[in-house]
Amino acid sequence: MRKRVQLHNLQPDDLRGMISAQYIRDSTKQQAEGNGPEAQRMANRSFVQRYGLVDSGLEYEEYVSGTSLEHRVQLRQAIHDLALGRYQVLLVAWTHRISRSMEDAPKIQREITEAGGILVYSAQNMISGARSSSLGEKIHHVLDEEYSEKLSATIAG
Repeated sequence: MRKRVQLHNLQPDDLRGMISAQYIRDSTKQQAEGNGPEAQRMANRSFVQRYGLVDSGLEYEEYVSGTSLEHRVQLRQAIHDLALGRYQVLLVAWTHRISRSMEDAPKIQREITEAGGILVYSAQNMISGARSSSLGEKIHHVLDEEYSEKLSATIAG
């Protein structure tokens, strides 16, 4: 039986007993970034333990740019499985792991909510769409997109 909660007032402690899965994203397998796959897994596991979620064992991992939703096969699969009721909470370590686009981030959050799920940024301790996280989440998405734009400009030379 699925535990139903109001997203607007949701707090991490309200997630206790809910079934979780994790989404891991990096641009490339070779990327030696401090926020790589293992750091993401550690943040997600820590959140599960701290707030008493149930780990489904489902992990969606892909190596694709966060600047668009193109080629996000594993993210699409995660949302599909969520809609099928295989889990309730999708854990993503940081906002920039789900998207580096201010336009795409709310689309993803909306899709997850419409599928009956909850998106959590585990390392940032934020529940996407919750009132307590609203401003912080928006600020992070702005900074994530700015980082991406600066990186593109630097690469373009």
